[in-house]
Parts: sequence; structure tokens; C-alpha cells
Amino acid sequence: MRYGLFVVQLANGRRNEHCGRWVRSFRADRGNVYRGVLQTTQHASEALTFETHAEAHAFWTQTSSVEPVRPWDGKPNRPMTGYWVLIEEIDEGRTVPAGEAAQ
Repeated sequence: MRYGLFVVQLANGRRNEHCGRWVRSFRADRGNVYRGVLQTTQHASEALTFETHAEAHAFWTQTSSVEPVRPWDGKPNRPMTGYWVLIEEIDEGRTVPAGEAAQ
């Protein structure tokens, strides 16, 4: 069984071009160090996958090595947590997780 990250919306409730898509790659230390660089895909077969749910969660909550602490509040800088994601089993025949299909 493999797991992937499905982007639902931004943490502030808004949506952008990544929402409703699978994470293909994410670089916490590229681009804006408080946002990172995210690439997504609509195809589960192209999604970044993880062996376990815990590995997927650790990837989502990774801290930037360039700017590990946010200067405005002293909390860890975890750019990907700016997105609300679902950690889902990858079913390569489906483009969205089962729970998202009805929305």
C-alpha cells in the first residue's frame, strides 16, 4: 500500500491552482522560504508516494532547513502546512480520493 498527499485547500480556506490535485513534488527550501515550491498533478499515478501514513505526514510537516523558524512568531517554518491535505491510499485508477468525489 502506498500513500499520497491530496491538496484540498489552503490553510486559510481559500483555493488556488494546486487545490483538488495530488502533490507531485515539494521543495521547502526553494522559492519563497515561507511557501516553498509545490508541483501538483491531477493523476494519482504521477503523485509522490510514501510507504506509510507516518512518512507522508512527516513530509507534509517538514521544516525548512534554510529558515527553520518563522521570525514573526518563533514557531517552526513548515511551508507545506500552508495547505490542508488529505493523506490517502493511492488508487491509480482514480484522480481524486473517494471522499472528494462527491464535492
